[in-house]
Amino acid sequence: MTRTVLESINAANVDIMGVTCPSCFDSFDTGQLKLARKFKLGFSIPPVYYFQLLAVAQGLPAEAVGLDRHKIKPEVLLAGAAG
Repeated sequence: MTRTVLESINAANVDIMGVTCPSCFDSFDTGQLKLARKFKLGFSIPPVYYFQLLAVAQGLPAEAVGLDRHKIKPEVLLAGAAG
């Protein structure tokens, strides 16, 4: 199921995916890396918690909300939040 969702998201050419549930986050952060190795997939779509997105939108730095600790780094947010 994770692979199917990632294929759909990848086809939509997104920068990040928003999630609210810890299981979903783990499935798309760590699970995405496992799928990439197992099936030779080139996905690199960072999952980000909705509350992290909200915090960055309100001006908090990326490090304060833990964006720098994700396995798949949300570079587009890290760059925007740093400057």
